[in-house]
Amino acid sequence: MDLFAKYLVKMALLIGITLALGLLVGGVVLLLWPEQVLHLLLRAAAVLAITAGICLLVPLRR
Repeated sequence: MDLFAKYLVKMALLIGITLALGLLVGGVVLLLWPEQVLHLLLRAAAVLAITAGICLLVPLRR
C-alpha cells in the first residue's frame, strides 16, 4: 500500500471516530438536556469541519 492510501485510511478512521464520538455525546445530551441540541449540532459540525480541514491540509504541506 502506498503512502497516500495509508493516509486516506488514517483520515477515514479519524473522521469516523470523530463522528462516532459526536453521535455518542449527542445522544447523551439529547436525553439529558434537549434544549441544548442546536448548540451541540453546531459545535459538532464545526469540529468535523476542522478535523476534515486538517486532514486535507496535512498532505499539501509536504
